[in-house]
Formats: sequence, C-alpha cells, structure tokens
Amino acid sequence: MQRYKSYLNSLLLGLLLIAGSAILKAETRIDHHYLYVELNPETHTLTGRDKLEITTTDRFWEFALSANLEVINLQIKGKTREYEIIPVDQKIGSLMNTVRIARKLLEKPDQVIDISYKGTFFEPTGDVEFSREKIAMEITATISEEGAFLSPSGGFYPMADEKLSLYDTVIKLPIEWDVVSEGTLLDSRRIIGQTEVTYRTDHALDGIHITAAKWVVSSKTVDGVTFFTYFFEEDSSLAGEYLDMSIEYVKMYSEMLSPYPFSKFAVVENFFPTGYGMPSYTVLGRSVVRLPFIVYTSLGHEVLHNWWGNSVFVGDGGNWCEGLTTYLADYLYKLQSSESSARQYRKDILKDLTVYVNDGNEFPASEFTSRTDDASRAIGYGKVAMIFHMLENQLGSETFQAGLKIILDNFQYKYATWDDFFTAFELAGDTSLADFKTQWIHGTSAPILSIETQGDALFLNQSDPVRAMNVEINTLDVAGNHTSSTLFIDSEQTVIPISNWGEISEVRVDENYNVLRKLHDSEMDPTIRETLSEENLVFIVPELTPEWKEIARSFNGYLSENSVADIRLQAPSDIPGTLVFLGTHPKSLDAMKLNGTFNVYGDELDASANCLVWAFKQSNGKPGLVIYSTDSRELIPVARKLPHYGKYGYLVFNHGQNTMKGFHQTQESPLVWRK
Repeated sequence: MQRYKSYLNSLLLGLLLIAGSAILKAETRIDHHYLYVELNPETHTLTGRDKLEITTTDRFWEFALSANLEVINLQIKGKTREYEIIPVDQKIGSLMNTVRIARKLLEKPDQVIDISYKGTFFEPTGDVEFSREKIAMEITATISEEGAFLSPSGGFYPMADEKLSLYDTVIKLPIEWDVVSEGTLLDSRRIIGQTEVTYRTDHALDGIHITAAKWVVSSKTVDGVTFFTYFFEEDSSLAGEYLDMSIEYVKMYSEMLSPYPFSKFAVVENFFPTGYGMPSYTVLGRSVVRLPFIVYTSLGHEVLHNWWGNSVFVGDGGNWCEGLTTYLADYLYKLQSSESSARQYRKDILKDLTVYVNDGNEFPASEFTSRTDDASRAIGYGKVAMIFHMLENQLGSETFQAGLKIILDNFQYKYATWDDFFTAFELAGDTSLADFKTQWIHGTSAPILSIETQGDALFLNQSDPVRAMNVEINTLDVAGNHTSSTLFIDSEQTVIPISNWGEISEVRVDENYNVLRKLHDSEMDPTIRETLSEENLVFIVPELTPEWKEIARSFNGYLSENSVADIRLQAPSDIPGTLVFLGTHPKSLDAMKLNGTFNVYGDELDASANCLVWAFKQSNGKPGLVIYSTDSRELIPVARKLPHYGKYGYLVFNHGQNTMKGFHQTQESPLVWRK
C-alpha cells in the first residue's frame, strides 16, 4: 500500500509539473555535503568528490557545477548512473553547467548521489583592487602557487535550490600548505607528503569557501572558542595583536548580543586584496592586514558578521546586514571614542549619500544586495546604518537592543528579512513602525531641510520627498543658555515652536546629523573621496618628463577608471575634468606657501620629507586634489594608499606612512538661524 501511494504521489507530481510550474515549483535540495577536495597548485587543478544527501520534488535531480569541472563518475547506491549536462551557453549569464539525473520509476526522491569531478581554476589576481571606495575584478575561484581561494559562486562543489546545507569537508593539499574553511577544525595531519585537513559545520550554512596558502599559524583558546591567525611569514609578527583584538571583539559582542555562534574565529591573510567575512573566519588581503588601523576597525566589523549575515542569514527583500554591522561596529567604535567622532561619522554617511547617489543610480534599501560601486555602498552600508540609528533614537537603546535579541533568539542559523526585524522591534517597543518602514526601507531619496523666517516665526521646511521624522532643535538665548528639544515633522513646512522669542539669539537644526537628509553645499567640506568619485581626472605636473608622467600614470591607476592618464603642464582654462596637482599646486592655494615647507592648519612641515594630500574645491565647484612634496619619491608610495583615506580632507605622509589626517572646516550651515 505504501509503495502504491508513493507511485501515485510521483505520478500526480509529474502531472502537476506538466500542467505548469505556476501550480507547483519543482525543487532539488541538497541537505548535506560530504565533500572531498584535493588541490594541486602547480597545475591549478581541483579533484573533488561529493556525497550529496539530496531530495527533489521533480522527476529528476538537478544541480549546478562550475563549467570548469568535468564529471568523472556519478553513482547512486554504488551503481553508475547516466546524467545530462546542460551546458553553460544554454544558461545565459551563468558560469555553471547544470547536471541532471532522471529518477527511475518508483525511485525515492531522497537519495545519496556520489559524484566525482576534476578541473582547473585559475583567475589572474594582479588587477584585483579592494578598498572602502573601490572593488575591481572580484575573484570567485583560483588555484595558484601563491595560494588558493574558492567561493561558492565559483561552483567548486554541487549546488541546487537549497538555501542552507550541512558540510563535512576534507581537503588535501601540498604538505607545506594549510587551509581554512567554514566549521569546526576536526583534524589536521601530514600524510605521505600531503596535508589533510577536516572541517565540519555544526549548523547548516548558506555555502562554504576554501582558502589555502603557506602560512605561519598561531592560535589561542578562550572560553571554548579557538582563535587562529594564518599569516604569511613576513607578517607573522602581527599575529599577537590580531589574536588579542579578536578575543576582545568576541567578548564584547557576546555580552552585547548573544553567545558567539561558532567554535572558532580565524583571521586569514590572502595573497590578493580582499576583505571578506565568512562564518567563523575572515579573509583579509596582504595590503589590508598591514594597515595599522585595521585591528581597531575592520577586524571588529568582520567579527560581528558572525552574528549578522553569517549566522542570521539575509533573507529576501534587501540586505540589511551590512548596514547593521556598520552601525554596531564601525559607528559604535567612533561613539566609544567620542561623541564628536560619532557626529563626524554620521556626517560622512550623509556626505556619501549627497555625493554618490543621484536620480540615475538610486534604489531603496529593500533592493540592496551587495556593494558594486560608490552609490550602492552609500545606500547599503551608510543609509541603512543611519536607518538603524534613527530607529534606536526613536525606540530608545534598551528597546532597540531587545529587538535585536528577539531576532537572534528566533532567527539564528535561519534567514531573516526586513519584515522580521520590524516585527521584532514592534514587539519589543509595543509600537507600530509601518510608516517608518514604508518611507525608509521601501522609499528612495532623502529630504533637504531648510529654515524659513516669516515675521516673528521660524519654519522648518523639507523638500520632496517629505518624511516623518524627529529632528533635533538647539537654541541659544541672549544669556548664553542652551536648550535642546526634538521636533516631529511630517509635512513640507512645520513651525519651530519658540516660547521666549524675544530672548532667543540662535537656532540650530540637526547640527549633529542625526537624521537622513541631503546636505547643503556649504555643509560639504572637500574630501578625497569626491575626487575618487570623478571619471575624468586631469593631472597637472611641474614637468612633462618621463619621471613625472610615470608618477601621474601610477596615481591614475589607483584613482581613476580611465586606462589613459590625461597629463598636462598647466591647468586648462576650461577645466574639463577634476584637477589633480602632483608636485605643484593651484594659485588658489598660494597662501599655504607650498615651497620648501607647507603649512597645515598651523603645523609647518618639511616638504622634502613629507607628502601633503589636500582636497579643495575648484572655482567651478568641482573637486580638486593637491599631492605635493619637493621630493618626488615621497609621492610614489602614497598612490596605492589614497583609496583607504577617502573620507578625509587632508593627509600628510612621511616616507609612505600616514602621520596626519583630518577634515576641512565648513562654511556656516543654512540650518543655522541668527537674530
């Protein structure tokens, strides 16, 4: 009777599928991978075998595998099975082949499929760039003599319609190499001239990576969590600080949120530029690991991803995790430093939104998936961080934290959506946030605020789009007393209530940048990132010699997308693009006395031993940049570092090391009224 019922169900399923996918969507799901991978760096080859615990709702099993891989053998219950390869050219835009195995009559939909395969992965890494401002040519899968990096998007193991799977992974590679993957490190041994490492995930994950190279490995175990560093020998002296700071971050977030969700945390140095966070480890490129501020900023961000994004996974309807992680890491560290640092961080977010986001590239937070350019970063990281900031201000910190813990209690090792977060915050605060979600998650743009005087009354105006929000109002009376209040606005014009009008001498609106809004030009102090956002750079050099042309080309490679540098001896009168002065300066900066020395807000420095980077506004309003030293050798090491310092207005480097950084002063804000 059971067999007949199974046959009937299969028959009905087939008929339903024939009738149309609108009735029932077919699905193949892999619940558990027992994965064996062997890497050969000399030949760039991968030999793999995966025993898949797989199930289907269709008449066949179907999964994706990289087009670089050739299936060697495929078996079910020890017997070789026929399969069909649907080539990559039949799936436009895909780098994956599809492997399809037809189910036999009465064959159960859940089986163990044993597949062996082999192929080559080699992507050149020389042109890879990774920084806050720039990502170029991301690597999905490569095996070289420098190292190996394999991601799920590279298709190095079978993937079907499943969202989460368990993984038991055994990796073999040359004896002097080591390897890191998701999960608990169960075993690492040297066998017959090879290294063999075994990992097991304790919870289902949305994919695994493999990162391998010749490293010096260090470790510490604290409170049941093992902390690792996998650093190249020349950087192994950094291991102690990275281990200690990793331990501190895990302790801090475990107390703030919930117990750390994995058995290990590893910092892995990569052989090309990266800044990735995976469940239980992070992969940072050589150039990133060596930056002195990384342990105090980006490292904590990657640790926190083990809660947000790597154990509470991002569901449909928008990527919330980058903005939330930015808010609870990068922004929090500024807040812990000082309120003025946090204020500047909020202002920087608004500057990014004002500079990079426009009608042509804007989209709502609900459509953000990952950063691909400056605009997507400004929205997915910055705008979303500000949304969480406004939520915390509206709900109160205690309620906000309670909402986060509701998410962790209910969605760890599961997918969570924006709707889930708002449900949690509404439950924690016993309030409705429907309007807030509609305007900030599903809406686009941000208003411009302005003050208007009408007789003895002050009005706060906001341009389209009109948003409902709480705005900070600070007043100063003639006796020097300060008063702070919050004004709720939800229309184009709102009266600013002032009871003692005759005694008020000054009113300031949102002077601490606590709401999402576009900034006025006078609030936009010049920054390096404005130059980085421009497409057409014109380099002005003191001499058109081969040396200066080569320096200009070097800066062009790091600052511009254009392959050919526009190099000139003098600034053109029509100024067709953004000007970058190398070893010289515009007349507008003569007051800085750029000759044997230069003056940076009162500090006089030797121009032969230092390099000054100074952002300014040209007469036509476009951004400009001065990179100055009387010794051209001081300029050369600065080029590759500038993308990491985009938020600043000025920098000073001494022999390639940053010694000074800061922001330019701004003009008076139009959100200040004085009697």
